[in-house]
Amino acid sequence: MKLAGALFDFDGTLISNGHYHIEAVRSVLERHLGASVDSESVRQLTGLKYYDKLVHLLAERGIDDDELAAELEQQASEHYHTNHSIDSAIIPGLPLFLQRLSDAGVTMAVVTSASNSYAVDHLMRADLSHFFASVTGGDDVKNRKPDPEPYLKNLGMHGLASSNTVVFEDSPPGLAAGMAAGLPVIALLTNFSREELPGAALYISDYSELTLEMLEEIL
Repeated sequence: MKLAGALFDFDGTLISNGHYHIEAVRSVLERHLGASVDSESVRQLTGLKYYDKLVHLLAERGIDDDELAAELEQQASEHYHTNHSIDSAIIPGLPLFLQRLSDAGVTMAVVTSASNSYAVDHLMRADLSHFFASVTGGDDVKNRKPDPEPYLKNLGMHGLASSNTVVFEDSPPGLAAGMAAGLPVIALLTNFSREELPGAALYISDYSELTLEMLEEIL
């Protein structure tokens, strides 16, 4: 089957920035609680937006306060933007891989749980935006990952089918969303191990390991 579409998550899939996000959430939560927060407990929530992570982490500590979660979300976002450097974070082999897909006529789109503006801004700063036909953020859908809606929306938007499209993801919610949409998922091992991402069609550490032929074999 000829590959027609490739749908990419953003954080951890196009850029390796998981440690920055973990530190942002951990830092603001520790400051508020006045107690240490285990980085591993934050890492396990990779793939969710800051607000959802904070609601979960606060609930684990017996705190049910949506307004507080929203306030801490803003603080975590500010912490991330202050400390993150896009230039050194692009997944190795990505630009060349995207160019090869583009040359082959493959339609590419970004599908992220982060906001649309966040992804667009980072793509422009990384000089990658010209590869993608669209960006769908968590604020562009009713149901975010692990719901399949973001991926199903993109199939319809670009006239693609599950039989000729692949998904690139790095987290359990993203993997679940892609699989629920009936799409083969290539898992990036940037934040989780193979054992933590069961069911993926392929596992890679970076894009230098992939060829177009490998993708077409899993369709």
